Amino acid sequence: MNNHKGCFLPLNALAVHPHGERKFCLTSTLPSIKNSEDFNFQRIKIHEELLNGEWPSSCKSCKFKEGQGIQSRRTRTWERKISRYGEAESVEMLAKQKEPYIRHLEITFSNLCNITCAMCSSEFSSSWIKLDKKALDSGLSFRDFTRPYQTVNRMSQETMEQILTHASEFDLVIIKGGEPTIEPLCLEFLQRLGKLRLENSPLVFIQTNGTRDPSEWLPCTEGLKLEVGFSLDGWGKVGDWIRGTSFDQVLKNFKTVANHPSVQEITVDFTFSLYNCFHLPEFFENILALKNETPKFKECAVFQWVQQFYASPLSLTLESRMKVKEQVSLVFDKDPALFLNYENLLKVLELPRLPETSIETARKWTGFMNDSRGFSIYDLQPELVSALEKSL
Repeated sequence: MNNHKGCFLPLNALAVHPHGERKFCLTSTLPSIKNSEDFNFQRIKIHEELLNGEWPSSCKSCKFKEGQGIQSRRTRTWERKISRYGEAESVEMLAKQKEPYIRHLEITFSNLCNITCAMCSSEFSSSWIKLDKKALDSGLSFRDFTRPYQTVNRMSQETMEQILTHASEFDLVIIKGGEPTIEPLCLEFLQRLGKLRLENSPLVFIQTNGTRDPSEWLPCTEGLKLEVGFSLDGWGKVGDWIRGTSFDQVLKNFKTVANHPSVQEITVDFTFSLYNCFHLPEFFENILALKNETPKFKECAVFQWVQQFYASPLSLTLESRMKVKEQVSLVFDKDPALFLNYENLLKVLELPRLPETSIETARKWTGFMNDSRGFSIYDLQPELVSALEKSL
């Protein structure tokens, strides 16, 4: 894991949330500040603290992850900058910078999405709006946080125009959702960015759920230096249950995108949850096979895990997770270069179990999702039953 002091995000990044909130980092707890002068003052202060090896109070997420020896957004950004500029230039670039200059854009144009992943909500998927209302009506009060987001939230055309004026400054554009490939404003942004034919063209990374026919959105990326990340959390029926869509269709689209001439690299983004813990060895064996038949497949990022208590893998007994660790370690050993930061997942498997109140919530949420899907994750992963037992 990268251990350089400082972080590129405070002065170099603009992150736009699906409901329009603007930050320099989506994991920062610093409130969105509309006044640009105040915002820049806070950015500079946080930049200086991080450069001095201090942890600002708004950077709790990265502090916690790095304290556990786990990849954070800060260290991941360091890796990206070193990959583009080299280590010496990256260190010098960050140390000398004193004022905000946007190089790193992480943008979400809306929460418009066509699927209902088990670990998601209406904050990031409009398809969850109806289900979140049903969950609250069913007495699942821990979903109260979704109330402000139970509508389709879109970026304004004006905001997009403002962002495009900075296009020549970008070295990296990360586009997330919602589902970006079905959002018209996102597709317009991609078309216009490609037509600018910038001298130092930024790398454009699109994170997709892979459900939309590539022929309907890839033409919008002409002229871009493009990488595409597919979100895959389960293989076959487990994937169907977790994401609420057809895994077979997503896999077909993955292979189509990988063969497209404008796509430089394709990756898999994996989120570790309660629902795929016992599926890990099978899933990553299939990822290995997919790599062997897909030359552009660069890496499978495994540094994310669901921290919300109702879908967290830490609801499972430590004993059961340690057995999984033994099995999946053997798979990672076959091609460790493919599995980006797989050590994170192994360390999460070792963390203490959640308290009984959280485990009970996990049982309720799993039951709600089983009813919503029309088939049971317990039938696909029988080990979940005993690993969610009440006894601690």
